[in-house]
Amino acid sequence: MDFSLLSEPESWELVKKLGRFPEVVERARKEYEPFVVCNYLFELTGVFNQFYTRYRVLGSGEYEPARLLLVDCIRVVLAQGLRLLGATPLEQM
Repeated sequence: MDFSLLSEPESWELVKKLGRFPEVVERARKEYEPFVVCNYLFELTGVFNQFYTRYRVLGSGEYEPARLLLVDCIRVVLAQGLRLLGATPLEQM
């Protein structure tokens, strides 16, 4: 898989945001402030919405494998964040 295809600014913003998840969880734990996770998830969905609105994922040719993996990483982080907050993530809508 060629991750260099994720060269769009929105893609890199998502990658950076995903990389912050462990520190966000740690901060929420240390400060006993679950809203920190809520705010992070809200921000992540905003950045993802910008990406998804602008770029095709399925049917994007050579970009598809890298974009699908990025979307799956977002799915995993959102699900973990919701579980930490006591919510059950939806499998599909």
